[in-house]
Amino acid sequence: ATVTAGLLAVSMTYGAYLESGQSEDPGRDESVPVRRHIPRNPTSLLLQDVVVGRPITYGGLTIFALARNNAPSTDGIRTLDEALKKGWIEIREKDSANVNELQVRNRSGHSVLLMGGEIISGGKQNRAVKFDVLLRPRSGLVAIPVYCIEKDRWDDKHTKFSSPSALIHGSLRKSAISGEAQDSIWREVDAHSRRLGVDSETRNYEAIYQDKSLNKKIAEYRSRFRGMRGRRTVGIAVTAGGQVRAVDLFSDPELLDKLWTKILRSYVVEHIGGPTPGKRRSDSPVAARNVRRFLDQAARARFDSAENPGAGQYFTASGAATGSTLTSGSAVVHAVLFSGAVSIQPIMIPEPYHERRHRE
Repeated sequence: ATVTAGLLAVSMTYGAYLESGQSEDPGRDESVPVRRHIPRNPTSLLLQDVVVGRPITYGGLTIFALARNNAPSTDGIRTLDEALKKGWIEIREKDSANVNELQVRNRSGHSVLLMGGEIISGGKQNRAVKFDVLLRPRSGLVAIPVYCIEKDRWDDKHTKFSSPSALIHGSLRKSAISGEAQDSIWREVDAHSRRLGVDSETRNYEAIYQDKSLNKKIAEYRSRFRGMRGRRTVGIAVTAGGQVRAVDLFSDPELLDKLWTKILRSYVVEHIGGPTPGKRRSDSPVAARNVRRFLDQAARARFDSAENPGAGQYFTASGAATGSTLTSGSAVVHAVLFSGAVSIQPIMIPEPYHERRHRE
């Protein structure tokens, strides 16, 4: 992987992991890569190294900033939004269009991160990236696994691809990482849209972020959480209903800063679409010690190496926490971890998901 030399070398010394059983499930998505258990992972050390900051609570949602000293820079990594804005990246359908695959070319001299759950609009239907993919500089065409999030459209009216700078909500990201079947993703898109009172002719998830009344609510939450980031902030722990729900974590605070709004909006959308505030089992804010306990438990999760179509090393997490992490060398490009011991079924990755270079 090509990432700037500013990445901090992190020693991988944490070795205790919880095991989780695995069983065959023919309904799961067959594009989920095969996993190989790696007993040491830099994510474990990062989870133990971060400091839990003061929380901010609004409307039943509590978020803790996670900070670390001497956070490295990943200046060589750009986001999907940056790459599209500067014309560095090309996205297109396959020659024979496929619901669950797009082709992407990085023309720039920078590595480009496509974060799992990011929405890509256009083509024959809108999609969401299944899991984190780091594109090498001048990568050639790479087959990227995606989920359809617009069930009732398959046409060429929108040939150009773009990004609405949006991310699907946390539980849907968790389903994507776990390799749920496409039908399951469609059901969750429909269910969440109904909970939010958003209707779309093509059953388009992006309509959630286009709803004016919902955007007003999102803006209220964003204003309340605006001041929680600092120069050393590398992640957030999201809590609601008296529980830690998820953690998004980076080695580099600059990369978090670029993706902050997108990540925050996704958790707000999930929270608003959940149980009515005031009627939850517990609305008591989670204490910092509980977040610390979750991070320590997550550090003991089982991390299994999996093939991916881009650069870096991709791992799925199971046992003490569920999720995934993308590393480059010994630094964590991005990790997302959810509460709940859910096993991810290991399935062989199809050949088309390996990087393929094409001559013009």
